[in-house]
Amino acid sequence: MNKLPICLLLTSMSLVAACGQKAASPEPEIYLLPDNFVGKFYILFNTPAGEPVRHEKESRIYDIPPSGVLLTQGELNEGWIAAEDVKYYYVREDGQRVEIKGRWTTSLDDTAENRNDPELTIFGGGVGVISDPSIPCSVTYQSYYVGLKADVLEGKNQFGLDEYLDKHPFQCPMK
Repeated sequence: MNKLPICLLLTSMSLVAACGQKAASPEPEIYLLPDNFVGKFYILFNTPAGEPVRHEKESRIYDIPPSGVLLTQGELNEGWIAAEDVKYYYVREDGQRVEIKGRWTTSLDDTAENRNDPELTIFGGGVGVISDPSIPCSVTYQSYYVGLKADVLEGKNQFGLDEYLDKHPFQCPMK
């Protein structure tokens, strides 16, 4: 008996089954910032000493501390997420959330119009990997800025992740 047709059939069935599996979708995200926080903020992923991943309904929660740097045990939430599935809030002392609706993801020109824009905005959202001499590993992170366009242009509360890592003990990500 010729085994080639059976092998081809089994291979084809395996490929169809593998292709039919749905890839994991990224989770919706909610970013919680201290009330009136202005400046750069970071999320460092896969850090053993970090906060465990929290969820609210279907959304992953990132509760940014006053330092502007959140260490999380969670992995980067990779993939494309629809804009309506990513929310940013200031959290008042009484726990009430105030949504930050402005988003800016391109370069920002220093113009009078931008300097006078009163809309509170989230800037950036880029993913990076930092290798710093003060730590023996590379760390995946996301970086953002929250404030007015004038705040960004003036560099208000801007700090580099390397500055933070130089001043704070850090445990390398789990392998």
